[in-house]
Amino acid sequence: MSIARALSILAALSCLISAGRAFSSDWPMWRHGLERNGVAVEPLPETLNLHWSRQLAEPKPAWPNEPRLHFDASYEPVAVGKQLFVGSMIDGSLAAFDIETGVLNWRFYSDGPVRLAPVVADGHAYFGSDDGLLYCLDAESGKFLWKLSGAPAERGQRRHLGNGRLISFWPVRGGDRKSVV
Repeated sequence: MSIARALSILAALSCLISAGRAFSSDWPMWRHGLERNGVAVEPLPETLNLHWSRQLAEPKPAWPNEPRLHFDASYEPVAVGKQLFVGSMIDGSLAAFDIETGVLNWRFYSDGPVRLAPVVADGHAYFGSDDGLLYCLDAESGKFLWKLSGAPAERGQRRHLGNGRLISFWPVRGGDRKSVV
C-alpha cells in the first residue's frame, strides 16, 4: 500500500472515530458510541408508542450457510438529529428517514451490498459497501461527497461473484470497532 493511500485511509478513519463526540440523544453508530455498549444515558418515557413502521426486504447475509458469520443477519439503523439511517444489503443503498414521520428523505445507491451500520458524524454519513468503497455523504441531503477504495493500489479493484452479484475482492465493512481501529 502506498503512503498516500495509507494516509487517506487514516484520515477517513479519524473522521469515523470523531463520531464518538456526538450528542448523547443521538445513536450515531453501531451500538450507540465508541464504547459499543448499546446504552444511551437518557431515560425512556413511561409509555412508548409506535409512531410509524417500515417494512424492509428480508436480509440476505453474505455467508448464509456459515452460522458463525451472520454479522449482517439484520438491518442496523443509526439515528442522528431528526433522521434514521439504514443501509441495505439487498439493494446496496443508504437511506435516511424522517424520525417523526417515517418519510424517506433521501436514498443513495452504492454498487454493492451495505452490510453494516453507517457512522454519522459532523454532518456526514460514512458507510462501506461490498463494492470495495468507503463513501461519505452529506447527512442532511444525501449528496455524494467522496469515496475511497479499500483495494491495494498496486492491484486495483477486482470483482467476483458473491451472493448472485459482483462484489469486490476487498469489500469495505465498517460498523464494528474492530474494523475502525
